Amino acid sequence: MTDALLSLHQVTRHFRLASGEDLHILKGIDLQVHPGEVAAVVGKSGSGKSTLLNLLGLLDTPSSGTYHCGAVEVSPLSDARLADLRASYFGFVFQQYLLLDRRTALENVAEPLLFGSARDIATRKQRAMELLDAVGLSDRANHTPSLLSGGEQQRVAIARALVRNPQMILADEPTGALDVGTGEMVLQMLFQQVRERHIGMVLVTHDPQIAALADVVYTLEQGVLNSEVAL
Repeated sequence: MTDALLSLHQVTRHFRLASGEDLHILKGIDLQVHPGEVAAVVGKSGSGKSTLLNLLGLLDTPSSGTYHCGAVEVSPLSDARLADLRASYFGFVFQQYLLLDRRTALENVAEPLLFGSARDIATRKQRAMELLDAVGLSDRANHTPSLLSGGEQQRVAIARALVRNPQMILADEPTGALDVGTGEMVLQMLFQQVRERHIGMVLVTHDPQIAALADVVYTLEQGVLNSEVAL
């Protein structure tokens, strides 16, 4: 489909070992994600999930194959252009919330705007408050992370990931530090934001039950991404 926000075709990634052998991590990856779609990638430790995430997040480039963010092929881009595209195109949600301890929820959400065009303090605060309201935390805006529960901290992290209007969210085990009930609530909130904003998301997890909540599921085994399963 031509409207894919993210498209990989026969992408491989291998590394040359000191012995001279090639270590093949990813093998012929095909993946597309479209607006409003959540794609889950399930894989055990050592399956290639981290390498795939690094490629998707433009921290690495394919050894072969093609990767497009929208209409832009990433392989020919300079490091500076990759950094710009990473900052504008992607929002990231991790297992650990990675919030700044001494800053309020509002300040944590507004932090990415320091590196964009919205440098005016009032503009940054207004945008950050809009996102905190979207995740149901406007009443906690002035609380530091130590005063927030794990679920609330992850919702702040979600708001931060959305604050620059990304086209794609990359989520790496986003509920791994949460109990089951809180984790499902946070996931449903994240899915809702993806669909309402008509953006895409790749959710990487080792848990098939979490993956089953997505629109499509892929299994990554020994560097091979199996055919998608429609849910």
